[in-house]
Amino acid sequence: MYNVIGAPAGVVAATRVRPGEESDRAVGKDIADITAQQVEQGSAGLPVGVQVVARHWREDIALAVMAALEAHFRSTPDYPESPDLSDD
Repeated sequence: MYNVIGAPAGVVAATRVRPGEESDRAVGKDIADITAQQVEQGSAGLPVGVQVVARHWREDIALAVMAALEAHFRSTPDYPESPDLSDD
């Protein structure tokens, strides 16, 4: 949506989905919930990102926030610095 309206936006890698965090959805009969739960299964190890959006013509703000977030997340143990290529 932000690309459509021309707002400066970007995504910063933050962490990875840990084993056991794939889904916390309650079992139900709603097809959307069932499908979402199926998609979430096996997502351990995938990166989780944070989207940053700024007002029009404020790319400097978006980039500064993204740089600060990346600097912080790089110091955390689950930072997805490289892809997880292990076969489980």
